[in-house]
Amino acid sequence: MRKWKRVETADGPRFRSSLATHEAALLKNLVSAMIGLLDERESSSPADELEEITGMRTGNAEPPHDPTLRRLLPDFHRPDDPDGQDATPPDVSESLNAALRSLHEPEIIDAKRDAAQQLLQTLPDNGGRLELTEDEATAWVAAVNDLRLTLGVMLEIGPNGPDRLPDDHPLAAHFDVYQWLTVLQEYLVLVLMGSR
Repeated sequence: MRKWKRVETADGPRFRSSLATHEAALLKNLVSAMIGLLDERESSSPADELEEITGMRTGNAEPPHDPTLRRLLPDFHRPDDPDGQDATPPDVSESLNAALRSLHEPEIIDAKRDAAQQLLQTLPDNGGRLELTEDEATAWVAAVNDLRLTLGVMLEIGPNGPDRLPDDHPLAAHFDVYQWLTVLQEYLVLVLMGSR
């Protein structure tokens, strides 16, 4: 992958780069798998009679059991205050999270799926050059971030690393992909922020 380049055009900024064939195929596979996870979560939502009357969709009230989905769709409220004291009783926190999740999860899934689908639509099939609008580049940042979150769960990456896995570790290749996604995202964010 080449670094991203910002080019000013009469139609607004464009963001250019190029991907090798294997990089494009990897992104396509990862994004397609993530969309599958989101679709599965959405389809597991309980039927809601009120939705038919109001048109307001509701989602699952329960948090996902799958750790990857739990990372993509975290709780809305954490009971701990900044001092580490339990500020909200657990039953109140669970009830609040269930209500917020039920109300907002469908839109969050839609936003994540839309960003992922925009990435797929702008991804060159066999690698090569790509040129993105600002909206498309922003969708790429969101989708790549979600990919990093999903891989991070599998690799058990927390705020403090790890910086590297031993070469003989069974997930070493996955960690290399995680690092590549980090660089792809970082370069795109930097070029999006530049020259405004």
